Amino acid sequence: MSARSIKGWSRRILLIVLVSNGVAAESSVPTAREARVMALNPVADAYVTAGWPSMNFGDQFVLNAYGEDDKISYIRFDLSALEGREVQSARLRFHVRNPTHDVVEVREVGVVPWDEDRITYLNRPEVRELLVSLETADVRDWHEVDLTATICAHSGEVYTIALINTGFDPMGIDSRENRDAMPVLEVTLAP
Repeated sequence: MSARSIKGWSRRILLIVLVSNGVAAESSVPTAREARVMALNPVADAYVTAGWPSMNFGDQFVLNAYGEDDKISYIRFDLSALEGREVQSARLRFHVRNPTHDVVEVREVGVVPWDEDRITYLNRPEVRELLVSLETADVRDWHEVDLTATICAHSGEVYTIALINTGFDPMGIDSRENRDAMPVLEVTLAP
C-alpha cells in the first residue's frame, strides 16, 4: 500500500508496537486520526490447581481454568509503556484451545508480585473483583474482552489478571509459550 491518499486516509503512521520480553516490532498502516495501537504480550503466565497444590505450571503451553480442581490461570502484563498516555480502549485477546460451555470470568489480581517459575496453588496471589464475564468460549478461536477501565486505572504498573471457570467444563487458552497464539492486550492510545 502506498502513502498516497486512499478514501480519506491521508498518511501512514506507526500502528502496532508488539512488545515481548523487551523486544519490539513495528508495522504501519494508514489512518486519518493517527491513533496508535500497542499490542502488549504477557511478561508472565501460569496456572495453578488444587489438584496438585505444590506443583508449578508456569512453563505450560496451555493455561487451564476449571472449576472442579479450582484451576486458575494468571496473566501478567507490564503496562509501563502506557504511563502518561491517554488510553482510549484496551482489549484482552486470547486463543481458546480447549473450548468450554461454562462462563469464564476475568478477575483482577492487581499489582502483586509473583514468580512464573514458582507460583503454586499454595502461594497463589489472591483473586479479587470480577472485571468481566465471557458468556461463551465454546469455539476453538480467538476471543476478546474489554478491559479499558482497569487498564486505565493501572497504566504504568505491572498488572495481573486471572481467568476463572466456575463450572465443570474445562477450558484452556494458549499461553505465552505458544508464540503464534499467546494472549495479547491490544491498547488503543489517543492521537
